[in-house]
Amino acid sequence: IHNQNPNDGFLRLFDARTGSCTASIPPPSRYGARERRGTCLALPGSDSVMVATGGAKGSIHFHDIRKLSTEPQAALLGSYVDSHTDEITTLAFHPTTPTLLASGSEDGLVTLFNTRAATE
Repeated sequence: IHNQNPNDGFLRLFDARTGSCTASIPPPSRYGARERRGTCLALPGSDSVMVATGGAKGSIHFHDIRKLSTEPQAALLGSYVDSHTDEITTLAFHPTTPTLLASGSEDGLVTLFNTRAATE
């Protein structure tokens, strides 16, 4: 379960069983991106160490969950910044091929990414 705080721009990931926050993902502006807030997130699986986040200006960022609390700058694994021109509204990993990520945006596009590729 996740939520987005409009006051600080962080996306937070919660454990549904305990209700505790397991990760706080900083807004994209914290690492040089043009967005001030994240809009959505997706995990490729329950045992994943990576999380994908969508931004208000169309960027998608990948983070290492293990490093978010201690090294937020180092937690950023990569970004896709050229595929969308408006807010990312949804992200979803393929259920049987977790390296495939679909994104939907206010710009009307649905894009499929192979996350094995470092860039778009």
